Amino acid sequence: MASMLKLFKKNGGKDDGNTKHIEQQMKAAHLNEKRTQRILFLGPGNSGKTTIIKQMRKIHNTLSDSDIELMKPYIQDSIVAYMKVLCRQAKEIAEK
Repeated sequence: MASMLKLFKKNGGKDDGNTKHIEQQMKAAHLNEKRTQRILFLGPGNSGKTTIIKQMRKIHNTLSDSDIELMKPYIQDSIVAYMKVLCRQAKEIAEK
C-alpha cells in the first residue's frame, strides 16, 4: 500500500491508470483467497491421508498419468490388505 502512495506522489498526485488496475488485481486476489478452503488431514501412517489428496487431484484432473501409474501398486496393496482385515473380522464375528 505504501508503494502505491509513493507512486501517486511521484506522479504529482495524478493517477497514471495503473492504480485502478492494481486495485482490481488486489480485490480479485482477495476474493480468490476468501474462496480457498484449507483442509488439515491428521492421522497415523498408512491411514490414507495421501491417498485422499491423490484421489482429489485425479477427480479434478490435476494428476499426471505417470503419477497414476506410480500409485497403482500402493492402492492395490492397500485394498487387498483391508479386504483381508474385513474377511478376518467377519470370520471372527461369525464364530461368536
